[in-house]
Amino acid sequence: MISRIGKYTVEAELGRGGFGRVYRAFDPDVKRLVAIKVLIAESDPELLKRFQVEVGTTGNLRHKNIVTLYECGEESGVPYLVMELLEGQPLEAVIKERVALTLVEKVRIMSHVAEGLAYAHNQGVIHRDVKPANIMLLRDGSIKIMDFGIARVANKSTMVTREGFIVGTIPYMAPELFEPGGKADEQTDVFAYGTVYYELLTGKHPFSVEQDIYATIRRIQAVEPDAVCRVVPEAPEGLELLVHRAMGKDREVRYQSFPELLLDSEAVLADLQRERAAAMFAEVDRKSTRLNSSHLV
Repeated sequence: MISRIGKYTVEAELGRGGFGRVYRAFDPDVKRLVAIKVLIAESDPELLKRFQVEVGTTGNLRHKNIVTLYECGEESGVPYLVMELLEGQPLEAVIKERVALTLVEKVRIMSHVAEGLAYAHNQGVIHRDVKPANIMLLRDGSIKIMDFGIARVANKSTMVTREGFIVGTIPYMAPELFEPGGKADEQTDVFAYGTVYYELLTGKHPFSVEQDIYATIRRIQAVEPDAVCRVVPEAPEGLELLVHRAMGKDREVRYQSFPELLLDSEAVLADLQRERAAAMFAEVDRKSTRLNSSHLV
């Protein structure tokens, strides 16, 4: 393993992605740990363009729910970017390991994801690869969206993918992206978000057929997943409606934007928090009544 990248001392390899390796490293100037993504196939012009897009998009985004990019550089002709080091678990692991989370916690997580994506969209940036692996649940409970590496800056004519190539992760792609001329936009991110939400709530993917990409695509295009409440009976109707509307195959039905979705999300979260508070007060009352009764005896 390499020991140094620019001024940074490399401590460990954290993982490998579609076109980069990620290392934990130490920044001697500000005395902090950072994550460094290094491009693997630097000779591939398309991958280099995507890497440059990630620098250009993530570098301009400043939001509490989006990973912060500190700087970019080159080492022996190989480009790299330096980001904040995220200590926690990707949502993918949380779902697979069935980490115990309350319904309120799950709704709060997805509300933070929606806030981050709403901000990115407001800056003209479409993520294009919203999935559990790109959402990090940090140790302090906060949320960070990662990997804008295939993001497209809205309203720009330059594309970094060859015509005819599907870019993204198929089980989280909106049905219109499989049609000729289908383009990523705010609503395709909304669809992916709804799919992640369903998976977090139920523990199962609404469309994916393991090891069968074409069957997965057909399900995305034509099959309505089981209602959330059939799998999670305690989920309120408002939450079920939100998730299924986000996954709407008809773009007219689907949320048009994240600010619109967040209005419903805030209402659902407020109702759940009131219900939890009422249950806590009721439990305190029951304990108090039992205690008073025992004293009378």
